[in-house]
This record gives sequence, C-alpha cells and structure tokens, in this order.
Amino acid sequence: MNSKTLEELASHFTTGTSNMRNIIKLRDMGDDSSCQKTLSTLNDQLHGLDVLLALMRVELATGREKVQQVKVLTNQIQDLKTSAVYAYQNLPARLPHRAPAPSTSRETSVPDTPVSQPRASSAPVLKILPPSGQVKKKLTAPPVPTVDYITVDEFQAVPKYMKGSSKVNYDSVNASIDELNKAVAAKYKLLAIPRVTRNDATKRKCEEYRAQENKDTKGVRFFVDSDIKAYSNFKMDGVGRSVLTILRHCGRLREIRGGGHTRYVVCI
Repeated sequence: MNSKTLEELASHFTTGTSNMRNIIKLRDMGDDSSCQKTLSTLNDQLHGLDVLLALMRVELATGREKVQQVKVLTNQIQDLKTSAVYAYQNLPARLPHRAPAPSTSRETSVPDTPVSQPRASSAPVLKILPPSGQVKKKLTAPPVPTVDYITVDEFQAVPKYMKGSSKVNYDSVNASIDELNKAVAAKYKLLAIPRVTRNDATKRKCEEYRAQENKDTKGVRFFVDSDIKAYSNFKMDGVGRSVLTILRHCGRLREIRGGGHTRYVVCI
C-alpha cells in the first residue's frame, strides 16, 4: 500500500471492503445447485477453448513452416528463370535453327480449263514388268558420321596441359568440330559420285583417297591433314593441335598412323 494522500487511503479501504463483501456473497452461493451447474458448464467451455487454442497454435506453426518452404521454392524458381533467360540469350551460333513451317495457304490458283477424261475401254490393261533378273536395286551410300560436340562437363574434365593456350575454350572447341565435319562431309560427298560421272580431277582425288586406306581403316570414316586444309577453315597450329588432342581425349576421334599419313577416325 503506497497511498500518499488520505483520499487514496480511503479509496483503497473502500475497494477492499467491497471485494470482501463480494467474496462473502460468492461463498454463500457455493451451496446453490444452479450455480454449481453453471460453473461446471463454464469449466467445460473453458477446457474446450484451451483445446481449440492448442490446435490453432499447431496450425499456425505448420503455416509458418509452409511459408518458409514457399519462400525457398520461390527463390529456386527465380534462379531457374534467371538461368533459362541467360541460356536463351547466349545460345551458341552452331546450334541448328528450327526450319520454317510449310505454308498452309490455299491460294494456289487452279486453272479453269476442264481436264479431259480418258475414255473407258473394255480391253484389259496389261502392265509389263521387267524380268526378275533385270530388276535393279537402288543402292544408297551409308550416312557420313559426324564428330559430336563435347559437353561442358567433358571440357571441364580435360587436363589443363591439354588445353594449352588460353584461346582454347568450350565454344572454340565446338566451333572447330563444325570445321572438321565440313572436311568429312566434303570428302565422302566426293567419293559418293558415281564412277561413270567422275571427271579426271575427281578420279585422281578418289584414287588418292583409296591409297590412304589400309587394313586398319576398313569400315571406318576418316580424314587427313590435307582434307582439313582443303575443305575447312581449321588451322593446324598450336590451338588446332590442342583441339585435336582434346577430341581424342574425349573419345570423339582416334588416330591411325602409317604410310606417311595421320588418319583421324570419327568415333561413332
């Protein structure tokens, strides 16, 4: 009791007296059955409120965890979006582009001139077939294999001493693969020309190609240094030789030496 004035002291005693009177009244109501029933009902309701409050606390905690999970997923999606946008804006020029869709317009003019119909004939139509021994099968040349691009993981796994110059990077290696594929395609396009239609220069070149073959080149496709020089912009300098070393390391090429030639075999 920290009363500083008589008024505060009188107010304090008045409040205490009033509380004592209320307590005496409540004590006398304890024996009333209706009051006991009301108090029991209030006690049950308070217990139910305690249970509901506990469930609300659990749901609130679960909601907080879900909010944190949503924040993590939102950050991951934002990172994926940033990576996708960067990849889209920095697509290598060597990737093939989608071919234009064929035109579906129906504006093709149809002549108004009626087409004469052949007269029906009662005589049977006989289809003359050549003898079975004279049927010629159209032979198609096997597809020319290409050197596959290397992946980022493969390039990063290449030892540093193989890369040599700082000019040898992932994009330059795959750009060099494009040039090597030009040399392979040009060589085997020339060999695919039928013998009867070859001119003198083509015949000499094909004979030169045949002379480069040996027992180890049977069933494989290869090219040599002269093909690279003739059909591509690939330079056999220090950078170019580092690229060839990387391609051998990554299993894209292998070498067959002998007869004064270094043959670069395309690995399939």
